[in-house]
Amino acid sequence: IWLFCGDRPLPRERFNYLSGASIRPHVQLSLGTAQPVPRLQLRWQLERDGQMLDEGQKELLGPFQPGSVSELMVLDLEAPKVTEPETICLRVSVADPERAEIAKNCWTFFVYPEVQWPQLERLGLYDPGHHLTYLSELPLPVQVVPYEKLQDLPAASVLVASRWDEPLLQALKRGCRVLLLLGDGDPQLTLGVPFWRESLKIFGEHPLWNALPHEGYADVQFFGIASDQALHPEAMRNCFGSGEPVQEQLVLRRVDARHLTISDYISEYTLGSGKIVATTLRPQGGAGIQPATISENTAGQQLLAALLRHLAL
Repeated sequence: IWLFCGDRPLPRERFNYLSGASIRPHVQLSLGTAQPVPRLQLRWQLERDGQMLDEGQKELLGPFQPGSVSELMVLDLEAPKVTEPETICLRVSVADPERAEIAKNCWTFFVYPEVQWPQLERLGLYDPGHHLTYLSELPLPVQVVPYEKLQDLPAASVLVASRWDEPLLQALKRGCRVLLLLGDGDPQLTLGVPFWRESLKIFGEHPLWNALPHEGYADVQFFGIASDQALHPEAMRNCFGSGEPVQEQLVLRRVDARHLTISDYISEYTLGSGKIVATTLRPQGGAGIQPATISENTAGQQLLAALLRHLAL
């Protein structure tokens, strides 16, 4: 991909796929036997709720050396056709035909129906720092709203923003629906914390989780949208001042297992007829080996579409 004036690797989605999409996992083996293995028997099974979707086997000629890492095969699989999110499991085993099984492993993949974008006449975009340029890759009627025009937004408008400002609060009080995307951090509203390490995730009851089902914990479907930023709950509450009462709904919370502190990855606030959903998750990916763009980020598109549908109701 040509990015920042240079050719760069294009990491792709690893764990989330659309209905009927191609899945091409690279099977590698780190061999820990005492002696070289002249040949291997590779077997794979793709399952959904105990139902076999695909299976196969192949004999691989070596020799395979101890202490080495070898790519054995690139599997060519197809995600099942689905009308709602489902999980599938890939099981792979490697055996020495003359001895016994050497290794086995399994991976969970998440399969989604085609992305359902909300039907909007326009989607306002307040992005003074140009953090949300990736929205241009999506089939959304984006219309840039400059700072001085925020006060003119009609009630019930849906707006995506990358920065909190006083005119945004006034738009919220008039009944606007705001999606505040802070995946790149905000020194006033977020703090830097690891997503996967030393923390518990608490999932609240929210329509979002119909589009991104979970088992009560953050599994690898979050790999492409995880963030090293989280919302500071007290700072977020202070944004709304001391006037009208604010209703807060927990969506995705982080409990720090070392310091026993609380922060949020997604929170929802209702102020009168206005509503704001704030999140530090990254629908665009782009961190480390996450998918490099939102067009490659299946979970990111599902997340963004579900939040916009919720706000557009």
